[in-house]
Amino acid sequence: MSNSSAAHQVSSVADFARFSQELVTALRTAAAQLATYIGQSTEERELKHQEAYLAQATDRYDLEYRIRELDRTRHAR
Repeated sequence: MSNSSAAHQVSSVADFARFSQELVTALRTAAAQLATYIGQSTEERELKHQEAYLAQATDRYDLEYRIRELDRTRHAR
């Protein structure tokens, strides 16, 4: 085996190890998020959704519009 071939293999192994570690981290994060989601009640999930929706408001008027929109959908149920 030539030196360049051996260096390429080491590089490939290092790349694979880094990819594997990133994949494991992503899977752990996804599993934790899923466990959190499953552990929440419907009301908790709805509240988090509403909070995220309101947090996207760009100014006071947009926030007030979003609040009225949520109130309308709540009263429509």
